[in-house]
Amino acid sequence: MTEQFLVQVVGESHHQAELEQLCGGKCDDGHNLATAAVLVANPENPYDANAVEVRIGGLLVGHLARDVAANISPILQSKAHRQSREVPARITGGWDRGVGDTGHFGVTLKLPPPGDL
Repeated sequence: MTEQFLVQVVGESHHQAELEQLCGGKCDDGHNLATAAVLVANPENPYDANAVEVRIGGLLVGHLARDVAANISPILQSKAHRQSREVPARITGGWDRGVGDTGHFGVTLKLPPPGDL
């Protein structure tokens, strides 16, 4: 069995509407939704040539952190991988208990070591 590493997605604060759509809205207790994410290399990104998008259900929900993307992007950009790879993901948070007690959504990925992608 391949060892997997938990990795937090970054930038999901800019994609709360997409995450809310994927979870079917906010709820009292929040969400803990197991799903799959697709990692997509984005060498055209103007801020980072090693950028890796994280997409769930076809929606952009964030990116890999720069240090993680620097290891993953070259693998995704190789001909063997065609610039994307599906990995296990979990969407958490997104509660709304009223009276201003709300929580943002977050995304965690389970990544194999880069050599096993």
